[in-house]
Amino acid sequence: MSHAWHRALVRLLFVALVALVANVSNGAAQAPEARVRFDAGMQALDAGRFRDAADEFERSFELAPRLPTAFNWALALRGLGEALQAERLYQRLLDGELGTLRGRDRASVEALQAEVRATIGELRLTLEGPNELEARLDTVPVAEAPGSQVLRVDPGEHVIVVGALDHQSTERRFTTVPGGVVEVTIRLEASVDERPSTLLLRSTEADTYFVVEGHAEGVAPLRAELPPGRYAVLVRGPHGERTTEVEVPAGRRVALTLDPPERSVLRRPWFWVVTGVVVAGLVAGAVALTTIEREAPPIDNEVFPPVFALTASP
Repeated sequence: MSHAWHRALVRLLFVALVALVANVSNGAAQAPEARVRFDAGMQALDAGRFRDAADEFERSFELAPRLPTAFNWALALRGLGEALQAERLYQRLLDGELGTLRGRDRASVEALQAEVRATIGELRLTLEGPNELEARLDTVPVAEAPGSQVLRVDPGEHVIVVGALDHQSTERRFTTVPGGVVEVTIRLEASVDERPSTLLLRSTEADTYFVVEGHAEGVAPLRAELPPGRYAVLVRGPHGERTTEVEVPAGRRVALTLDPPERSVLRRPWFWVVTGVVVAGLVAGAVALTTIEREAPPIDNEVFPPVFALTASP
């Protein structure tokens, strides 16, 4: 706060106190603590300690909401750059909520309110994202859905935080100059769950060997800590190998039983024994049928030439 502004504020405060002397004279009717707080606020305001002054006036106003307290509280808020709250207090004075203003006092309050309004900035906020979200400007909720809006803001630094379910929270800081305009666009992006997962591979076959592409390998059971994703798993056994794909979700434990290929049936002895028995039976049946056909007597027929019967004679 510059010395020039401090001196101007003190002069303005002196004029304000003279204009409101009639109202201040009624301070005896205030609660004792409210009066003590009011006096402490006046001392802090005179010394340029605007935060202390605002706190004292606010407490005094809560105890006894009176016109002089609100007027000087607004002066302290203006010194802090909290123009919006000062404007609201001035409006309450003009609306007569705290007592009737005389003509000269009203003119002074109107002039002060106009000066404060000239310092209020404008935020043009655009939010893009899911249908339900939450936006907070300096911890105050300002939006619950995407869209565009214009917000009045005090001059100075601000922070806006936007969040939504399954989306990355976004924080944006910006500064507004007195009476300035700032445009802010925030688009929420879907969050990616990167929590690690556990993959446990088992097998019912002995000596099964697993290879998880680019991450782990070893005999069953194999345990691997993996980021979420899709993996090619090689399953190798005594009779060959095969590859299968496994989906591993984020933050989960996935247990699978995977067996390697079995021994080919063509390489199993019992296959050839059974096959030999079947073939031998087929050959023996064919030979018997041929013999029976050749031993059957001919059928005599005057029209057709002799042929062999297809079945044996009784």
